[in-house]
Amino acid sequence: FARVISVADAFDSMTSTRSYRDARPIDQAVAELRRCAGSHFDPAIVDAFLRALDAKGWEPPKPVTLPEDDTVETTQQDHDDPSVPLRVAGGEGTRW
Repeated sequence: FARVISVADAFDSMTSTRSYRDARPIDQAVAELRRCAGSHFDPAIVDAFLRALDAKGWEPPKPVTLPEDDTVETTQQDHDDPSVPLRVAGGEGTRW
């Protein structure tokens, strides 16, 4: 199960925009999975994942729309302290 999750998570990570970098194009993520098959990833799982990707396609998640104000409380909980709601801080010039 962990081998399946590692391939899917790596692909999702590479094709998702992060606060520190833009998403990679799908073809670059596929090339990275192929390059790392046999060392970082189980080659049979990579092959199965790529067959599923060819059959079903992939629609990357839409970018997050930030709230207009600087700080917003959310209903999600902080994983370090579940009694405290997460707070999102931002403002002009903040890159998410």
